[in-house]
Amino acid sequence: MGSFLEAVARLCHVQVSDLGVKELYEIPAQERIVENFILNRALLSGGTSISDDFMLFMSEWGQNCVNRHLETGELLMEIAMQRISKGAVPHAPYDLKNALPEQYRQYSAADDEDREMSSACWCFIRNNINYCLKLQNQTWRKHAQLILLGLIQHLNEDGSTNDGYQWDEQRIGVSVKDAYSLVMRVCGVMLSFMVVVEVLAPHWRQNRRYFKFMEDVIDWSDKSVRQFFAHDEGVDRDGYPYFSKKTKFFLKIFGLYQSALIAKIRQDMRMLR
Repeated sequence: MGSFLEAVARLCHVQVSDLGVKELYEIPAQERIVENFILNRALLSGGTSISDDFMLFMSEWGQNCVNRHLETGELLMEIAMQRISKGAVPHAPYDLKNALPEQYRQYSAADDEDREMSSACWCFIRNNINYCLKLQNQTWRKHAQLILLGLIQHLNEDGSTNDGYQWDEQRIGVSVKDAYSLVMRVCGVMLSFMVVVEVLAPHWRQNRRYFKFMEDVIDWSDKSVRQFFAHDEGVDRDGYPYFSKKTKFFLKIFGLYQSALIAKIRQDMRMLR
């Protein structure tokens, strides 16, 4: 208890005695701490940007906040995830401002400038993304899933990134490979297999070990699975096209191109090293 209050005091640049709380067993005490200090001082001091100090505080104390008081604790988790969604992890559209209850929308990151991944943001993801996938608030739980899917869409197991995504290993303190490994472990436990395959399918060549292992597990007769790979670039491991332009034309004419493409992709997966 004492260390939590000390952490809040450090975050808000006040003395523990200034918090006006001696113990946190009563719910009103937690609410006062969140409203009067964490939100109004830590988040709004110096502008609306969500600071790395706040992210580090939530990395260590976020789950503790939720366990003490569900509503305010989950609110703080969502605000931390909003910082991540503003540049640290691009993902599918998500309405940052309207995701918060109306009385808390001033704390949204919606109007913040985009900022790249920081070590504090990664620390929050490493410590809490699994927990956020189990939040009671369905909207915020979905937000955590979007962040996770954004990461697996942009990171590759070979250490590369997709679509120009910037990952400064020195600044963040973790390599792309290690980050990818952690994210995939969480995905394997928390997300459905089909959701992961759908996101990784366009980049399956950069995620070789995953698909080499899963090739026999994927239900290739499933129409949706086949559709995931329908826009594959259609080149082999050496960069040569699977089919000549003439062959590809006739395969499409007779409606056989997708089946032939899938057969070639599966053959390549089996041969990946």
